[in-house]
Amino acid sequence: MDPLTAAGLASSIISFVSFTTQVISRCEKLYRSASGALAENLELENLATNIRRLAEETRCTKEDEILESLSSQCMSVSDELIALLNSVKVKSDRHGWASIHQAVKSVWKQSDIDDIQQRLNRIQTLLHNRLVTHQQREIDYKLERLIEENERLDLNRTKELETLRNQITSALHDIINDVQQEGQKTRAWSALYAGAQKEKVYSTEQLLLNSLVFRLIDYRLRAIPKEHARTFAWVFEPDTKCDQTLPPANFVNWLRHDYGLYWISGKPGSGKSTLMKFLAGHEQTQEHLKTWSGGNKLVLASFYFWSAAKNSLQKSQTGLLRSILYQILRQCPELIRVAFPDQWSQSISSVTGLAETPFSNAELLEAFDKVTTALETYQIRFCFFIDGLDEFEGRPADIVQLVEYLGSSPSIKACVSSRPWNEFESSFGKHNPWKLYIHDLTREDIRIYVEDRLGKHERFRELQVSDDNCPNFVKSVVDTAQGVFLWVFLVVNSLLDGLTNADTVSHLRERLLEFPQSLDEYFQKALMTVEERYRPQMARALAVTLEADEILPLMCYWFLDREEPDYALNLELGRLSRETISTQMKITRTRLNAYCRGLLEVQYPTDTKDIVTNMFVSLLDCHVDFLHRTVRDFLWTPGMQALLCTWLPRGFDLNLDICKAILALIKLSVPILVQETHSHLLARFVKIFFHHIAGLDGDTAYESTQFALLDDVATILQVYIEFRHRRDKDLDHDVDVVLELGHSPHHQALNGEVAVLGRSIQAGLARYTEHTLKKHPRLLLENSELLLGKALFSAANCKSDGLLAPDTAMLQLLLRNGADPNTPASINTWARYLDHLKWKQNHGISKKNINNHYPAVLMFLDYGADPDARCEDERTAVMILQEIFSPAQYACLQKVIEDKRLKNGNGTVFQENQEGTRKQQAKLKDPGKLHVVRSTFRELSPFRSRRKSLVHR
Repeated sequence: MDPLTAAGLASSIISFVSFTTQVISRCEKLYRSASGALAENLELENLATNIRRLAEETRCTKEDEILESLSSQCMSVSDELIALLNSVKVKSDRHGWASIHQAVKSVWKQSDIDDIQQRLNRIQTLLHNRLVTHQQREIDYKLERLIEENERLDLNRTKELETLRNQITSALHDIINDVQQEGQKTRAWSALYAGAQKEKVYSTEQLLLNSLVFRLIDYRLRAIPKEHARTFAWVFEPDTKCDQTLPPANFVNWLRHDYGLYWISGKPGSGKSTLMKFLAGHEQTQEHLKTWSGGNKLVLASFYFWSAAKNSLQKSQTGLLRSILYQILRQCPELIRVAFPDQWSQSISSVTGLAETPFSNAELLEAFDKVTTALETYQIRFCFFIDGLDEFEGRPADIVQLVEYLGSSPSIKACVSSRPWNEFESSFGKHNPWKLYIHDLTREDIRIYVEDRLGKHERFRELQVSDDNCPNFVKSVVDTAQGVFLWVFLVVNSLLDGLTNADTVSHLRERLLEFPQSLDEYFQKALMTVEERYRPQMARALAVTLEADEILPLMCYWFLDREEPDYALNLELGRLSRETISTQMKITRTRLNAYCRGLLEVQYPTDTKDIVTNMFVSLLDCHVDFLHRTVRDFLWTPGMQALLCTWLPRGFDLNLDICKAILALIKLSVPILVQETHSHLLARFVKIFFHHIAGLDGDTAYESTQFALLDDVATILQVYIEFRHRRDKDLDHDVDVVLELGHSPHHQALNGEVAVLGRSIQAGLARYTEHTLKKHPRLLLENSELLLGKALFSAANCKSDGLLAPDTAMLQLLLRNGADPNTPASINTWARYLDHLKWKQNHGISKKNINNHYPAVLMFLDYGADPDARCEDERTAVMILQEIFSPAQYACLQKVIEDKRLKNGNGTVFQENQEGTRKQQAKLKDPGKLHVVRSTFRELSPFRSRRKSLVHR
C-alpha cells in the first residue's frame, strides 16, 4: 500500500481511537456518578452512529497486514460499544433518562471499560511504533517521488507540493516525538490525514497525466530546425508593410480577435514546420493573444504530426488528443477532475488507487468536450498550433473534421498547417481570409539566408568587393528557389563547396544552373554519385533508418558496420573508454555524411554540436534521421526501393542487424543506464530490441542467434536490477523500465530472466518461450499470474481502442506447461481477465470484440479455471460469463464446466489443476540461473501494494 495512503488510514484509526476513548470516559463518569442528571445524559444514537462511521473509515484492503489487523480490531471494538450503548438505550428508555447511570451500571462492569480502553491504547501504540520504525522513511521517499514526477510532467503544482511536504513533515515530527498535549497530538494526526488526502489528489492528477503523456511526445518539435536569424519577422508586421501584390497575412489581426481557425500552407520544403515552431514559441504570439483572451487565463498547446514516426501516437488522432489534453491539463490541473470525473472519483475513493489505463479515442473526445464546456466557468482560453495535417496517418477528411471540432468553441482558436492538398484547400482555403501561403511570403527571408551563409565565406566577401554581379547572382538564387527553403539549403551547400575551390561568380552561376531544379532530382543525383564501394553501407544505413522501430542513436550506425558476426555477444559491459567512444562517434558521423551525401543527418539534444561535451549523454541522445520528410518519401518510391535492394550487402537481415546494434549499445552504455535519471532510455532500447527480435521469430536459420541474443539481454537486465537493489532503490518507481521489462509496476518477482520471458510472451516469441520453459520450468510455476497476464494483455492491446484477442497459441503453451489460472488465491489472473472483459463491454466495446475472446475463455475453463472464482463486486466468474457472451456461447461454456465437474467426481473444477501444479512444484529442484527476489522487494518496500491488477495494462 502506498505509504501516505497507509498514513491516512492510520489517521482514521487514530480518530476512531480518540473518539471512542472520549465515549469510554463519558460512560465511566456516568458509571461512577450518583445521579443521572439531564446534563450528563448521552445522546446514545448519535454516539453509536459516529462510532460506526469512524470504524467504517478504518476499513482497508488486505494489502497491508498490520493495518488490516488494526482495522479489524477497530471494527470489533465498535461492535461491542454499539451493542452496549444500544443495551443502555433500551434500559434507559424503559425507565426514563433519569436512570441512565443505573442502566450503564447494569450492563457494564468496570472491567469492561478497562478492557476496551487497554485495547484502544494498544492500537494507538502499535500505530505510533509502526510510524517510527517503518513508515517515516517511506513517506519521505514518496513525497520526493511526487515532487520529481511533478517536475518530469512539468505540472503546475510546485508550490502546493512544497507546502504539502512541510505540512506532513511537521505532523510526522510531532507524532514521532510523542507530544504530550492531547490536543496537539490529535491535531498532528489530523494534519497527517489531511496531508494524505491532498497527496491522493496530486497523485491522481499525476496518474491521469501519465495516462496521456507518451514517450517522444515532443521529439518532432525538438527535431524541427530553428528559424534563421531575422527571418519570419514579416508575420508580426502590419500588413501595409508587406508586398501589396500578395494577399495580406492577417496573422496579428487573427491573434487579437475572435476568429477560430488560421491556415498556413505551402509547398514541400517551404518551411511550414519551422514557421509553426517559431509562432508557437514566440513571445509576440502570446502578447497579441492576450488581447483576445482579455482577463482570462491563456493556455497554449501544440502538436506536430510526423508521418515518418513508427509510433502511431505521433501521427494519429489519439496522439493529437492525448498531447493537447496533456499540455492543457498540466497547465490547468484544476481541470483534470473535470476531464475525467469517473476515473477521478474511482482513484480518490479507492485505497489502492487507479490502474494507469490508456484512454480510447472516444474517451479522449469526451474529456476534451467536458473541458471545453467548463472554460467559461474557469475563465480560461486555449490556442492550439497543429502542424503537418498532411502527415496524419488517416484520411484527410477525418483530421479536417477533428480540427474543426477542436476550434469550434468561442474560447478556443487554432492555427494549423499543411501542404495545399485539395481537401485542406477546400476546408480551410476557400473564402477564408485567415490563411497564408508561406512560399509566397519568404522571398526576403531566402535572400537574408543566402547572403548570411555565403557572406560567412571569405571568398564570397572578396567577390562582393571585386565583382559587381554578386547582388544579381544572389537574386538569381532567390528567384530559382520559388519559396522552397530546403532547396535553398542544399544549393547553398553546393555553392559553398565552389567558393572553397575559389570559384568566380560565373562559375557559381554555372553550378546554380546545373543544380537539380526539383528535390527528387537532387536526391537521385546525390545517391548516384556515391562511390560503388560505399553503396552497400549507404543502402544499409538508409534501409535501417527507414525501417527501424524508432530513430536510432548515432553509435548504432558504428555497430552496423562491424564485420564480426558475434561482435554484440562478445562485447563486454561498459568496457570502451570515453576516448574510444568519442572517436568512433566522430568517425561514424563523417562516414555517414560521406556515403549518404547529407541525406541522413545527426540530430543533437542541444543546439551545440560538440559531441565531446557531456559525451555519455551524447552517446544515447545523438540520433540519426533523414534530412527532411521529402527524403523519406523519395526513398519509399518503388524505383528507389528496387535500387536499394540491389545495393544492400549480401546476407543483410535488417531485424538481426538492428538487434545486434541495440544489444551492443545497451552493453556499452550500462554505466549510464543504471542511473535513475537515464533509466527510461533502457526501457526505450528494450522496446526497440523486442520489436525487431520478433521479426526473426520462426526463421530457423536465425533461431540459435535469436536465443543467444535474448539470453544476453536477460543477463544484462539482471545486472541492472542487482545494481539498483544495491543502491537501495525500489524498481517499482522506474515505471517505464518495469513496464518494458514485461511487468506490472507492482509485481514482486522481478529479475532478468523473468523480465525477458514476460516480454517474449508479450511479443509472441513462441519458440524462445518454449525453449526457456524447458530449461527452467520453475519460472512459469512461480510467476503464473505475471506470465499469463502477458499472454492475455499484449502491448498492442494496451495501445488499441478496441480489445484484441489474446494469442491463444501462446496461452495454450503456458497452460500446457503448468501455468495455474487460479493463482493467487484472492483475485487471480482468470478473474482479472473476466473483470477486464466486462469493464471493456461496459465502456462501449462491441459484441464482436468480446466474442474474439471466446476461444481463450474456453481454453481457460478446459485447463481448470474456477467458474466460481470471485471477481469484482463479489460476482462469480460464471455470472460474468453469462453477461458478456450470447446464450448459445454460454451454454457451451456451461457444458465444459459440467463435464469438468463430472470428471472430478462432483468436486470443484479447478481441484485437478491445482493438484497437478503442486506435484510439479514438488518435483522441481532447479530454480534456474536467475533467482526471484520477492523477499527483497518486501524488505525494500513493506507497505506498498503486494499486487495490482494487470488487466488495465
